[in-house]
Amino acid sequence: MAIPLMIANLPEIFDQVFRASPVVLNSRVGISLPGCFCSVYDSGREYRLATYTGARADIRQSDCLLLSQGKCRFRAELLRGGKQPLLAPAGGDMTRIVCESAVCTVRYRFSAGGGAGFDLTADFASFESAFQP
Repeated sequence: MAIPLMIANLPEIFDQVFRASPVVLNSRVGISLPGCFCSVYDSGREYRLATYTGARADIRQSDCLLLSQGKCRFRAELLRGGKQPLLAPAGGDMTRIVCESAVCTVRYRFSAGGGAGFDLTADFASFESAFQP
């Protein structure tokens, strides 16, 4: 069974980012690193879609995300579930709003070319977005 995982290997990401341009992070400065990272494990193989490996977010909506990198496509779409607005940090203050659906139905689709991929729906998933409509 294919399992989509939204997992970050932060030490590896920061190592890749800071090797190219060293920056000192300070929580009071409010530096952010825009980008994406996604790990999909399908049929015994891991696929990484990340900004540092060339991935981009083609669709960024409050209920849908589409990441693409080469022939790989990963789509997560909120089908059912209420959204709860939550306060989140922005520049050291809790002024940003993210929307969370703690128990919801999400459809996951992944294709990697050459027949690899899946299309599954999870009834007890969670979905969080910080994108403006």
